[in-house]
Amino acid sequence: MLKLSPKNRAALNTYLVIALAFGWTLAVDPSPASATPPTEAETLTYHQSTLTTLTSNYNTAVNRAPFYNVQLDTSTASSALAAYSTKVTELATSKTDIDTYLSSKTSYEQELTDLPALISSSQEAVSTSEQALSDAQTTSNEATAAREALEPELASLTATRDQEQSDYESTQVNSSYTTTETFGSGQVTTNISFTVGDTKDPITSNSNGGINLASGEYSGTYMSGGVVKMYQPSKDFYMTPASPATSFTYATGALNGSFTAVMTFDDGSTGTFTVPNGVESGGQLQADSYTYTQTIPAPPNRTIAEVKFPAFSDYYFIDNVGFSGGETTYDETEYQEYLSAQAALAYNTDTYSPAVTAETNATSALATAQSTYNSAVASYNNVSDPQYEANIQANLDSSSTSYNAEVANFASLKVYAEDLELQATTAVTAIVDQVPPYPDRPSFGDQVVYIEIDEGNTSNITAPDAQTAGGGGTYFSNVVCFLWIPRELHNNFLSC
Repeated sequence: MLKLSPKNRAALNTYLVIALAFGWTLAVDPSPASATPPTEAETLTYHQSTLTTLTSNYNTAVNRAPFYNVQLDTSTASSALAAYSTKVTELATSKTDIDTYLSSKTSYEQELTDLPALISSSQEAVSTSEQALSDAQTTSNEATAAREALEPELASLTATRDQEQSDYESTQVNSSYTTTETFGSGQVTTNISFTVGDTKDPITSNSNGGINLASGEYSGTYMSGGVVKMYQPSKDFYMTPASPATSFTYATGALNGSFTAVMTFDDGSTGTFTVPNGVESGGQLQADSYTYTQTIPAPPNRTIAEVKFPAFSDYYFIDNVGFSGGETTYDETEYQEYLSAQAALAYNTDTYSPAVTAETNATSALATAQSTYNSAVASYNNVSDPQYEANIQANLDSSSTSYNAEVANFASLKVYAEDLELQATTAVTAIVDQVPPYPDRPSFGDQVVYIEIDEGNTSNITAPDAQTAGGGGTYFSNVVCFLWIPRELHNNFLSC
């Protein structure tokens, strides 16, 4: 598509020159056969090439005939080409089968050639693996003996450790306790210590910072009789067990609001827990008359030395304060003897465990060596068996028979192909001879078509194709377009 857009109205006489070039297809006959008989590959290539050439010449003639108004009867040539094509395809299939049988035949021939060396190498593999198996068996036996040599001492040390452990455990005494202070009728009745303020003043029935012993002032599910009254206390309240404890229990009554209590442990560290609201936090406490109880355990490997309820602005009560704990005592001499026996056993185990590992590894290596030897023996027995060679020979004979038969089949197909080639050549030649050839290029020269564009117009011009310019048929093979524009008007075109 060519678009011309002049910018001014200067005189414009432009011609689109269309040069028509023509082409010609020549059929080249295949090379004559060589002096020596052609191979199957050469025969197949020749017929494939001949079929391609005949088909091309046939198609060229059929396509050229309308140009000369020649009516053709193509049935004979078409059938001959189809029959020839089928036979060439059969030749190609036969050639593929020949290659397959030849490959198998060559492979079996090589197997027979290599068989003596294979038997020799298989026999050598048996000898090598047999020696490796013997070495692995020796190593395994030695590892087992080394492990067994350590077992008597291990058994003795284990028995000694077990006896010392039993002796030590028989001296252990567990002295656990639980002490609960109910405050009787308003007094301290246990060895738990209750003190007030930073000076740790012992609690009495007299108020000290709003804290004192009382009796009968409040009761509920978890509280009755004597209590500690906390009337808007301005000082901290301390509860200390007589000996390190593992848990702490208490009860509160009529406590409005919650606060954080502090627990001090035997190593000087501290922890906290929440003393919850016993009134405002839910009607679920109403059934207990707003009393509440809680047990707080000590962390692992620590014991409770003291519990502090800090000053909290409310009027509430404390009762049933308890500590649980205890310790296990034992005979130190028996304990040290147990530790010594355990250390001796551990030392022996450090020696025994590697011996067990070595035996395990040696046993695994022995199993691998046995498997390798078994495989080598099986392989040698297989390849040295006369039947193995007989099987290869049978396969070779079979592939040779198939190969020879297919070579003969190919030769037969070749004869048919040559006959069909002749028929197809004769039929195609008869078609080609009915259609005149295109004249040589020099006798015609270039044909020119002039398309004039009117002055001042903007035109879209489509160049004609070869068939249109040449008058029909396929005489012209190319169309070449030239645009002539006067020099002084070159800049008047937006696009070209």
